[in-house]
Amino acid sequence: MELIKRFDEQEEQDFADMQRLGLKHHIPIPQSFVDYEVIVGDKVELRSEGRAHSFVRNLYNFIAYTSMAIRASEGGTYGAGGMYAKRFDTGVDMGVAYGLGPGMTATYDPCDSGHGVRGSLGSVYNGIIIGTSNAAWSFDDYQLGAAIENGNGAGQVIYNLMDAYNLSYNAGTLTWTLVNERLMNNNSGGGINVEESCIVTNPSTFGPVMYSRDLTGGIVLPNYGQFRVTYTFTLTYPA
Repeated sequence: MELIKRFDEQEEQDFADMQRLGLKHHIPIPQSFVDYEVIVGDKVELRSEGRAHSFVRNLYNFIAYTSMAIRASEGGTYGAGGMYAKRFDTGVDMGVAYGLGPGMTATYDPCDSGHGVRGSLGSVYNGIIIGTSNAAWSFDDYQLGAAIENGNGAGQVIYNLMDAYNLSYNAGTLTWTLVNERLMNNNSGGGINVEESCIVTNPSTFGPVMYSRDLTGGIVLPNYGQFRVTYTFTLTYPA
């Protein structure tokens, strides 16, 4: 198996310093990671491990809605100075009288398939989505540069149903760990170069909204291969 480590030594030291200071001063420092695997038959041919820290404006706005109890319609737009969310599917700015955080809906459990970040079978509008664009990341990204569609045609993959999230708590380290993963099957007849991935939540208030976009560094998914994306989030409490 080919193993790729996408970690930077200085960045790891920076995160360790932030974690230490965050615990000391009671400032939450969430950490996130994204791993990519290419599976052929029952064998993992390639695994790429690294940090996922490419959060976009939508997530910051979600945090503001929920932590400061403000309306999502403040500012009247998506972008600097605005609290609107921008939809993943249509690019339309959405602002409502109240805000819902990632994975939260007005009437659905986030563990339900098709809602929150649990993508249903064939869904390219929530959950983990992949694409073929290596365009530079931007804080104002609201969709992938070139999302791969669901299907068996050229350049397409089958998006499998995502399992409900895996949530665990380590009482020794006071750390919550959340894992979301998705498998995609390539039956297109040719290889696909996977360059990007993202997480899309589907709150009923807004419609699908992307809150993270990450670049893979370029990974070829061969015909009849599977691609597994795993996002892991951790949050350590001071007590």
